[in-house]
Amino acid sequence: MLVKEEWEEAVSMLEKAFEATGRSDRDFGARLQKAQRLLKQSKAKDYPKILGVSRAADAKIIKKAFCSGAKTAHPDKGCSEQKMAALNEA
Repeated sequence: MLVKEEWEEAVSMLEKAFEATGRSDRDFGARLQKAQRLLKQSKAKDYPKILGVSRAADAKIIKKAFCSGAKTAHPDKGCSEQKMAALNEA
């Protein structure tokens, strides 16, 4: 499950396995914590990815990427409002 990035299912299965072992198996505990952390990260928005820039990008590159994205994602240009809203949020 962890390899396929199915975090919710992995957390569910690991919780059941951890409970079945009486919460004593450290391996299941460590894997459960890792799966929970990865699930939380997967739900967080990745703003650099939305803008199409690297995490190390400076303000100038970010502004340029936003302007470029806004031109193509604007609802008046035929794109969805959700995409423009995501761009504005980033």
